[in-house]
Amino acid sequence: RSHSKTFGMIQLACFEACKAMSRHEINGNKENCFIAVSMLKISNVNVRDLLDENGLNMRVREEANVGVFIEGHSPHTVKDWEEMKSLLEKATTEFDRTENDQFPAHFFVRLEFNLQNRTNYLQLVDFAASEVGVK
Repeated sequence: RSHSKTFGMIQLACFEACKAMSRHEINGNKENCFIAVSMLKISNVNVRDLLDENGLNMRVREEANVGVFIEGHSPHTVKDWEEMKSLLEKATTEFDRTENDQFPAHFFVRLEFNLQNRTNYLQLVDFAASEVGVK
């Protein structure tokens, strides 16, 4: 893995999302405006919530009215880049701590944007975690 001093794509996307949210709030649209983030580690058949100490071996499920989801998973709401950065650091530390060289692990980030009761999602996957730890 190459650990550069620059942002990787995941960090850059998170930074830009927070910047866009901040611009939206400055324009007087603070109500019903938030970003929720999920950070998962997917390795072999295991899914782990990197932001939850109890998020071990979570189940991926599918239901007709919901689609694909991770059972028992809850996203974290962030207010700004500092909170997002803190969660990225926590997830990276947990990812590295639980690394198993037997199977390549993937770093999955899902951003949920809620702007005035309209929800959009951005899902990012770092296959084989080549960017995890990029500062």
